[in-house]
Amino acid sequence: MLDTIISSFRITREITQVIFDNLNRWHDDTIPPSVAAITPAWLTDVLQAHVEGVQVKSVEPLSEVSGTTTHARIALTYNEVGEKSDFPSSMFLKLPPREFATKVFVSLFNLARNETRFYNEISPEIQSLVPKAYYAKSKVRGPGFILLFEDLNAGGYHFKDVTSRCTPDDAEMVIRVLGKIHGKYWESPRLTGDLAWLPTYRKDKNVRLNRLMRKWALKRTLAKFGDIIPDPVKESGNYINQKYDDLEEYWAQPPQTFIHGDSHVGNMYFSDHDMGFLDWQVVRQGQGMRDVSYFMVASLPTEVRRAHERDLIRLYLDCLAGMGISDLNFEQAWEQHRLHAFYTWIAQIVTAAAGTLQSEPIVRAGLKRTGTAIVDLDSLGALRDL
Repeated sequence: MLDTIISSFRITREITQVIFDNLNRWHDDTIPPSVAAITPAWLTDVLQAHVEGVQVKSVEPLSEVSGTTTHARIALTYNEVGEKSDFPSSMFLKLPPREFATKVFVSLFNLARNETRFYNEISPEIQSLVPKAYYAKSKVRGPGFILLFEDLNAGGYHFKDVTSRCTPDDAEMVIRVLGKIHGKYWESPRLTGDLAWLPTYRKDKNVRLNRLMRKWALKRTLAKFGDIIPDPVKESGNYINQKYDDLEEYWAQPPQTFIHGDSHVGNMYFSDHDMGFLDWQVVRQGQGMRDVSYFMVASLPTEVRRAHERDLIRLYLDCLAGMGISDLNFEQAWEQHRLHAFYTWIAQIVTAAAGTLQSEPIVRAGLKRTGTAIVDLDSLGALRDL
């Protein structure tokens, strides 16, 4: 009952904030509310922070799609200073979603504030592994935010989702990049210093809400997608939810690092020789294997995961060893992999239950792969032994 009362209060507060934001009560000229509000004058102010004297002469919308957030591409023309700079002729924008309920979701879980803070404070340290951000700002209250990036489409990169073919070569690139990112912040004193703002389970204000969400998501997901979920996982759904706080306590154990938190292939971009990560909305402190396991379980076709997951974990450990990190061995990493499959499972059932976060083919692929992995890895046995 207490979980319900506290969660209802938090949801009501966020709904009120979104309503006020929609009514423009918290107007902020530095954060345009929509793609249509992006003007040459606003872009000029933003880009002059990078190159003095640049002026944007025109801006033209090229495309716009709204889901968890609104994504848009715009074309720009510049004055002579801008033409001589390295500013691209097209850029990418990320803004709040159009749908009211999704705005509440983004605001409730601080997704925009997490991501804008990442781009302002962390991304300059791993520049080659993330898109270049020209501007990142969010409101203190409500869902309002804006991100202005380089246009990766124009840079020749391509994108995948979990229904796309993810090859062993793709997987090796991903694991090497995760090793670089995790290794840089591995057990760093900064995690209790300037990076102490990164979310952790023990600082999470939404613990009670998350418990209710898991129960709601399980019921809805089993009702709609039960046909593709293995029986042992369906039968253990309530048990997994009951043990989830214990899992979080286990995942809070060292070694800890900075992690992406949502490392499925749909949040990545690829070329023939490298890759990088998008959508840093759920950055946090955690065990590096959370990212590794989530990627392998959700994004690799089951036959690829089965054939390569052990080798990919060894590759990850080799990457860490190359950075002087030796406090995680294969047996420990494998055990973490078995248990982090439940993080992937919860992410999948919440996405499936929400209905608006991903398309049904993506939802089905993720659920089927995750349920199968839990069985393959005997993750339920590991959970009982926890």
